[in-house]
Amino acid sequence: MRCVSQTLGLVIGLALFLLFSGSTGTAQNALTVCPRGCEFTKIQDAIDAATAGDTISVQPGFYRENLRMTKSLMLQGADMASVMMSDGAAPTIDIVGDPNAPLQVTIEGFTIVGTLNPQLTDVGIQSRFARVTISRNVITRHGSYGVRIVNGVATIRANTLTVNGGAIALGSPSGAITLTTIERNLITKNRKPLSGIMEGNGSISLLGQSGDAQVTENVITENEGDGLDLSLGPAFWTIARNTIASNTGAGVTLGSSVFGRIQIESNTISRNGGDGLFLKGGNRVFVFSNLIASNGQDGIRLDPSSSADIFLMDNRIREQKLWGIGGLIKACHPESADAKETLVGSIRGQDNVIPDKSEVGGNQRGDVCPEGLRFLKNK
Repeated sequence: MRCVSQTLGLVIGLALFLLFSGSTGTAQNALTVCPRGCEFTKIQDAIDAATAGDTISVQPGFYRENLRMTKSLMLQGADMASVMMSDGAAPTIDIVGDPNAPLQVTIEGFTIVGTLNPQLTDVGIQSRFARVTISRNVITRHGSYGVRIVNGVATIRANTLTVNGGAIALGSPSGAITLTTIERNLITKNRKPLSGIMEGNGSISLLGQSGDAQVTENVITENEGDGLDLSLGPAFWTIARNTIASNTGAGVTLGSSVFGRIQIESNTISRNGGDGLFLKGGNRVFVFSNLIASNGQDGIRLDPSSSADIFLMDNRIREQKLWGIGGLIKACHPESADAKETLVGSIRGQDNVIPDKSEVGGNQRGDVCPEGLRFLKNK
């Protein structure tokens, strides 16, 4: 009995040790990189020496290199004082996993700078077949995208993405993304992406297949092109509590090749050069509790070729240069060569505040067009 008790005590003690030490049976090391005086002065050398699960701590300094990551690692910078600058057109950080064994990678706390050559189609961080977390970085001056997620799972949180071709590109015609979280980022002053990867027209562009995506609490402002451009592919997106303002194109465009469920909720969409929302695609589109104000064209533009089921409720739509809600038909937009005769989709809703041009906060061309959409203002 005494032997049994002693053995049980040893088992319990070992279990507690493993629990509190965080051990999983695989040794996890911390490797340090610094400009001088450390074991590693190049980040890639530390990556090559690391084993899966290790953390690479990069001390403040300037590191001119392009990284290739084929292991599950955490790359930890020093609160953006660790600066990586690309030395060529390849991605500054290229994460390449195996479809049968996806990587788990975290990149946090860096300033990641492109070639400074706007004619090159370089990318800040590119990820394939990985579960990647990208947080608290400044990503800037890449000719194409700051971040490109070809496939896998991605969390993009609390970064500043500025002066890139585009900020974030998701998917490709042959690449499926199963889950994406984009939250609390500042996305500003990005240009339209150059050709060479896939062209989107937005600071955040959907370029292929996508599963669930949550785009929340971002500030998306002063970018060339659209704030968000969902160009093609299936999508199940929630776009909520963002500020999407002062972009040269539309605030949000749902392309005609997008199908799926899109929910656009509690955003401020204002002062964009084009429409606040341009709804071309999607199977079911829910738009509610948004402030849509002072955009350069319609507050919400409805494409006549869309067969989507659209539900609009409790939005405040005011001070647009054209219609509050306007169909792209000849009666509403006689100046447009793309205008058709009638709308064909299903449009439902109520409780939207859409002032007419003679009312306070009025939309300059009028509240709704065609007249048959006036029910959207009913209580």
